[in-house]
Parts: sequence; C-alpha cells; structure tokens
Amino acid sequence: MPGYKILIAMMLVGLVCFIPGCGESDGVVSSVMPSGRGYKIVLAAKPDTISSGGQAVLLANIFDPQGNLVADEEAAVVFSCAEAGATVEATPGIEGFSAIKDGTAHAILKWKDESSSEVPLPSKLATITAVYRGAMASVQVILVSKSY
Repeated sequence: MPGYKILIAMMLVGLVCFIPGCGESDGVVSSVMPSGRGYKIVLAAKPDTISSGGQAVLLANIFDPQGNLVADEEAAVVFSCAEAGATVEATPGIEGFSAIKDGTAHAILKWKDESSSEVPLPSKLATITAVYRGAMASVQVILVSKSY
C-alpha cells in the first residue's frame, strides 16, 4: 500500500512539472549563421510557442557578403508562414515585406486557430521563413490549438 502512495505522489509531482511547460513559452528560437559566400540572414522568433490568438516577434539580422550588417532599405525582406490561420504583419505595412533598419528587419507573426469545437485541430509546428537577395533563413515555432 505505501508504494501506491509514492506512485501517486510521483505522478502529481510530474504533472505539476509538466503543466508550466504547456501553452505559451517565453523562449526564443533562432537560426544559425550560415556559412559560405553571399548575403546571410539570422532569423529569430520570440516566443517559440504561440497559443491561439497570440503572436510572436520576428527579427532578421541581415549580413552582406563581407559579414557586415546591411544598410537601411525599404520593403526588402520577405517574411512568410504557410500555416492556416497564421499571418505575418511586416513593418512598415506592405504585406509580407519588411524594411531593414540598422541591419535588422522586424515582423509580427499572428496565429488564430481556425478549428471549431466540432472539428478540433491539433497543435502544430509552423515554419517561418525570411528571404533577402537570395539568402534565406527559417525557424520553427509551435502553434498551440485552442482545443488544447
């Protein structure tokens, strides 16, 4: 009988440790600096887990072939995410494009779960991509469904 109580206590401790890890996260996910010649992008998303109705900030640092941050440029970087319910709002407001300021382009990824209570969809992994002059970087974030 005492073994049974220990098992229940261990299960409760495990549940308490598991629940805070679910839902929205404050973590950051970023791509690595690519090797080779040409322009390079390092892309980051914060947070790395988004609940339905939530959003993440996307930051892309853009480097020229010599490894320096690129100069300011309007409507230069294309951000995209192909998941249903996900939209990328780039700054300054041209759909999918973002200006480069001090070598960095910003955008906001918004996600709203389109499932219904009759047909709930599972949480999913979404790939976000940033492209500039032939350079590309991708990161993945978790989109938590409202049925979770």
